[in-house]
Amino acid sequence: MLDGGAEAFRVSSNADHGVDMTIWWTRMKPGETHDWHDHQEDEVIYVIDGEGRYELKERTIEYKKEDFICMPKKTMHKNITTGTKDVLLVAIFNPATE
Repeated sequence: MLDGGAEAFRVSSNADHGVDMTIWWTRMKPGETHDWHDHQEDEVIYVIDGEGRYELKERTIEYKKEDFICMPKKTMHKNITTGTKDVLLVAIFNPATE
């Protein structure tokens, strides 16, 4: 569980395979959010379903089903669902997180 109640599952690569990334699958229910945070890794997010917005210090990114979002490392952000359906997304971090 993430802050705010979202479900998340993590898969991390093994350096022996030559790929250095972590993949998260996340489900957020309508109205859920998570706290402000940043990452030491670059993040690419694919929205499988639902809609919401990423609040950043400088701007807001609205998203919907089938959108990609690129989040550079050290970008402070939080995710807020805005629709009536669960948000399902996949986040890929490079390099792998611990």
